[in-house]
Amino acid sequence: MVASAAPTANRPPVYVGTLLMGGLVAVVFSLSLATSWWREAELQNFPTVESPSSSNAAQQTPPVPDAWSVASSVWKLPAPLAAMSPPPPVEIPVIGSGPGYLTVVVEPWARVAIDGDTVGETPLASLELSAGTHSIVLENDHIVGVIRDEIVIESGARVTRRYSFSDAGYLSLVAIPWADVSVDGRSIGQTPLGRVAVSEGSHSVRFVHPELGETERDVIVVPGQTTLVKVQLQ
Repeated sequence: MVASAAPTANRPPVYVGTLLMGGLVAVVFSLSLATSWWREAELQNFPTVESPSSSNAAQQTPPVPDAWSVASSVWKLPAPLAAMSPPPPVEIPVIGSGPGYLTVVVEPWARVAIDGDTVGETPLASLELSAGTHSIVLENDHIVGVIRDEIVIESGARVTRRYSFSDAGYLSLVAIPWADVSVDGRSIGQTPLGRVAVSEGSHSVRFVHPELGETERDVIVVPGQTTLVKVQLQ
């Protein structure tokens, strides 16, 4: 027994290193096998995911617009608002400085005043007036009240105006006990007064008594009709 133990103790160091290297290779190979086995086990337990069919993939993937679609969408966009230009200046007609001409025709006749100045009795033809706006007043001695109007005369123009007192109405005026009467400031005598010709429209009638005072009435005259105005002075 003693003789067999001695050779083992005297083994060279190269042999020991070979044994260690062989053991290390065995350990590494074992770890490699274990790792490979673990990966296969994990792959077997991993859930399987099916790939989507071609129809589902087409529905989920948004289509890429081609050049024609892009151009059509751009063409449908509203056009930008154009810059607003200022409105053109308003041209105001200028009335010339030269005179114009007015012809006045009144039935049956009238005394004519323009801008407060009496110019004569109708008929008046080609009456020269300065360019601009003028007021005209027509009076008839047999008809109470006046006709008023405004006329625009342009330089070089000829204007004709026709009026009529034939559409006059009538007033019947009575005051108790009596009174002096004026219509629109024009005295027409003492009551009683019947069938006084008055121009169509609104008029102011005043009754005056030297002791009983005065009173005033507003009346509207209708053509061809007689309006009675009666007052009691106290």
